[in-house]
Amino acid sequence: MQQRPTAERLPCLRDPRGAQDRPRAFSLVEVVMAIGIVSLAVLVIIGTLPIGLKSMQNAETLQATSNIANQLRGQLQLLSFSTNTATGANTVAQLANSVLYYTTDGTSTTASSGSAYYTAEFSVSGISMATAPTASNISFNTNNVRNVVVSLLYPPGVLNQTNTFSLLVARQTDN
Repeated sequence: MQQRPTAERLPCLRDPRGAQDRPRAFSLVEVVMAIGIVSLAVLVIIGTLPIGLKSMQNAETLQATSNIANQLRGQLQLLSFSTNTATGANTVAQLANSVLYYTTDGTSTTASSGSAYYTAEFSVSGISMATAPTASNISFNTNNVRNVVVSLLYPPGVLNQTNTFSLLVARQTDN
C-alpha cells in the first residue's frame, strides 16, 4: 500500500510562512470592515424611526378624528333645528357657542378631567338652494338642513394643529 505524500515527508509542500502552524482568524481589516457595514445598517434603521413614529402619530390622529366625527354625527341627529329653547332641548344653533373635549382615542371627556387632548369647536350655517345638491330626483326643505363645520384643535395648551371636517345634518321635520 502506497502512502500519500505529506508536508513532513515532502518539505516542498510546506507553507514557507508557517501558516499551518498557527490557527485561522479574521484579520483586523476584515473586522473593521464588518463593523463599518453593521454600523451603516444600524444608522439607516435608526434614521427611519422618526418617519415611522410620525406616520404612527398621524394614523392615531386620523383614527381619533374618525371616532369623534362618528360620535358627533350621531349626536347632531338628536338636536333640534328649532330656535325655540323653551322646550329645554339642545339646538343646532347652540353648537356655535359650544366647545367639546375628547381624549387621545376620540372618546368624549370634560375639560377639567385632565385627559382632554382634542378640543372641538363648531360653526353652523344653513344650506341655500344655490348650494344644495342638484339632482333631478332630490327635493328637500333647506330649513331642515344645516352644515356643521367642526374644527378639532390639538394638542392641549398649544392648539397649533387643526383638523377640520364638515358634517351635513338633515331632518325630515324641524322638531
